[in-house]
Amino acid sequence: RQLVSGGARPFMMPAQAFALRRANQRALVGLAPGGDLHYTIVVSNGGPSDAAGVSVADLFPATVTGVNWTCVAGPGSTCTAAGSGHLSDTATIRAGGALTYTATGRVDAGAQVGALLANTATATYAGSPVSATDNNTLVAPTSLTATKVALDDAGLASATTPFVDADGNGALSPGDTLNTA
Repeated sequence: RQLVSGGARPFMMPAQAFALRRANQRALVGLAPGGDLHYTIVVSNGGPSDAAGVSVADLFPATVTGVNWTCVAGPGSTCTAAGSGHLSDTATIRAGGALTYTATGRVDAGAQVGALLANTATATYAGSPVSATDNNTLVAPTSLTATKVALDDAGLASATTPFVDADGNGALSPGDTLNTA
């Protein structure tokens, strides 16, 4: 609660009920060195009053590079529309309103597989911080390969190319000759 004076008598103004949540959109599939990273940070004000001068911060770990972020404010709320690097914003959140920050970056390719990537966002109003942390263990990047083998009528690998690629486009197209031998 905050003591407010001005007028005939001072009164107690109820404190805002803040909530902060964050999510890593890649958490279910894992974060890999060299891979893209997407965070969503939502700061909401449960009221009963509007909150001006809310400080929102997220100091991204050193292994997260090339960070760009955007903010979308609900009706009557305000925030900085976009930025890069660490998130540092001063916002106004209407009672019952929210801000949604989306941050994108890349996990440094030299980061060690198995290392913990911990990241905390904090919103502070009237000296009272709330925070949310996201923890991810870095996983090995997935590497996919594909091969193609031409089969003959018996289902055996053909020793010859299945067609002569006359136009050089790599696909069977008009003018190409099929090898049936």
